[in-house]
Amino acid sequence: MKTLIKENWRIFLSIVAIFVLGIAVLAPSDASAIAISEVSVIGVVEPLPGEVPISTAQSGDPSLYTTTFYAWRKCTTASVSSCTTNMGASETFVEGQMYTAWVTVYATPGNTIHSPVPTTMTINGAPATLSGMSSSPSHIIIVSKVYTAKHTYGFTLNPSSNFTFPAKTEGYKNVDTYEAVVGNTSTTSVTVKASLSGTNASAFILEGCNNITLTVLGVPSKCGITVKPKIGLLAGSYKAIVTISGANLTSKSFTISFTVNSADPGGNGDADNDTDADKEEAPGSDDAKDDNGQTDEVTGSGDAEDVFNWLWILFGGLLLVGIGCGITFFVIRNKQRKTSGITSNEDVKEGVDNEATKE
Repeated sequence: MKTLIKENWRIFLSIVAIFVLGIAVLAPSDASAIAISEVSVIGVVEPLPGEVPISTAQSGDPSLYTTTFYAWRKCTTASVSSCTTNMGASETFVEGQMYTAWVTVYATPGNTIHSPVPTTMTINGAPATLSGMSSSPSHIIIVSKVYTAKHTYGFTLNPSSNFTFPAKTEGYKNVDTYEAVVGNTSTTSVTVKASLSGTNASAFILEGCNNITLTVLGVPSKCGITVKPKIGLLAGSYKAIVTISGANLTSKSFTISFTVNSADPGGNGDADNDTDADKEEAPGSDDAKDDNGQTDEVTGSGDAEDVFNWLWILFGGLLLVGIGCGITFFVIRNKQRKTSGITSNEDVKEGVDNEATKE
């Protein structure tokens, strides 16, 4: 009996020894651990006024390390060393206040991140600084750059290219309409306004996006504009500028054009002028345009040419009248000569007859 117990005890000890040896072989050790040289943290949402801090981040390489937020801290200056006050659990970011994100980075099993410390550390692509480290478990705390809580502003305009309306002839009764959409891309609500400007602004009708407040995600986050030429414009070319603007926004513009051709087949279908008043160029103007829209220098020779042409016409008319009078005089004179010759012959004959009778 004692012999059996003794043998079983030896077997048991052998099993325990094998188990312990297996654990020792399979367990990771600092000697074989991968030293993490680079740490990249992404997904830190920059502070926006009125927003509650988001407390999660993403690891640049989840196979080597994982991340969690440690805290958002308030800063008194643009230096990280001034960021010492943690934000409260329900506290929101304040416009103009400066903050930093403190992120805890943990090494995954089999890796080490505290010895040595990574040589490169970034948060959202910007260099981060080391704040602290711990070996149990292996982790470090890195600090982001200093952010200032502020909104970003912007909007889209689609389409945003210049547009030319199909040309019409005087007396037209309908026109095409151009449409565009304005969308808010700001981090807060904005108010947008569409307006017309330019010499011919009064020749067009603009509707929509008139002091409309656009939200971030709600309704409306977009508004539409329509613009078209007015009915009844006289022959000529018309242009105007459509502009979308608003507080804290960089304005965007595009140009619209419209041509009205003359109803007279021999008339000028393209006046190449912006207004009816512009159709009459000032005397001596250097910017008068010809029928092809090209700028010519006005020399004042137009009136002289007209007078010269009229003189030629008058001279030609007088010449024709003179020739007609000459021909008429010649014909009449010739007839008179013939009539006079006949009379003379008859007188001579009558005289001869009278002499014969007397004899």
